Amino acid sequence: MNFFIHLFLKIISKLPFWAIYLLSNFLFLIIFYVLKYRKKVIETNLRLAFPEKNQQEIKKIMRGFYVYLVDVMLETLKMSTMSVKTLQKRIYFKDLSIVNEFAAQKKNFIFALGHCGNWEWASGAFQTQTNYQVLVVYKPLSNVFFDNLVLQWRTRFGQKASAMKATLRCMIQLKNELASTALIADQRPENPNDAYWGNFLNRKAGFLWGTEKLAQKFNYPVVFANIIKEKRGYYAIELSLLESNPTETKEGEITQKFIESLEKVIQKYPETWLWSHDRWKHNL
Repeated sequence: MNFFIHLFLKIISKLPFWAIYLLSNFLFLIIFYVLKYRKKVIETNLRLAFPEKNQQEIKKIMRGFYVYLVDVMLETLKMSTMSVKTLQKRIYFKDLSIVNEFAAQKKNFIFALGHCGNWEWASGAFQTQTNYQVLVVYKPLSNVFFDNLVLQWRTRFGQKASAMKATLRCMIQLKNELASTALIADQRPENPNDAYWGNFLNRKAGFLWGTEKLAQKFNYPVVFANIIKEKRGYYAIELSLLESNPTETKEGEITQKFIESLEKVIQKYPETWLWSHDRWKHNL
C-alpha cells in the first residue's frame, strides 16, 4: 500500500504548476464546502484575533486561508521533484545583507520563523541561496511512512534535519561549520507549565523556549524570517535581526521579540498563517 501511495504522490508532484493549482482549486471546494476542515477552530481563532472585523471580513480571510492551505500542501508535495532553478525562481530573499555580514564574520545564527507563507520551501531557499549549511528542526509525524517521506522532501536540496529532541546534539556537531538552524518557533508547547506565556493575537499563548535557550547557549544571533506570498506560487523572504547578543538578554526577551514580530506579520497578511492549528488549546 505504501508503495502505491508513494507512486501516486510522485505522479502528482510531476504535474506542471498550472495543473497543480487546478487540482488545488478542486480540493479547496471539497475541504471548504464538504469536509469543512477544522472550520470551528479556524473561525473561532479569527474572531478572537480580529474582534474589530465584521462577519464579511472574517469570512473573506477564512476563505483565503483555505485556498492558501491547500496550495501549501500541494506545493510541499511539488518540492519532492522540483529543480533548484524552479525553487529559486519561486522563493527568494529580498535582502541578504544580514546573512552576508554573518558569513563574513564566520558566525552561525538561528532563523526563527512561523507557519507563514511557504515555510517548507523556505528551508530550500536558505540552503541554495546562502553560504550556510541549513539545519531544519522538525516535529516528527506519528505516521512513520509519511514522516520519512516528508523528511526526504525537507532535505533534498542539501539541508540537514533534526527532530526537536536531537537539536542540541546536531547544533554541536555543526558548531565548527558555517551553519544556520531554522526553527518554526510558533509551535504549541506540549507542556503548558514549561512555556513562555505572552499576549498573542488578543490572548495569552504559550511558546516554546527552544529558540531562546539555544540562542543563549551558543550565543548565536537570532534572525526573524517573514515569508510573504507575493502571488500564487511565489514567495519573498524578508529578514530582520531579532537579537545580536543573546547571552546579554533577560529571560523571555528574545521570545517576546519573536511574538511581536510574528503578530505584525499575521495582522498584515492574515490569510497566510496556519489558523487551523489549535494554537490556544492550553491555558495558564
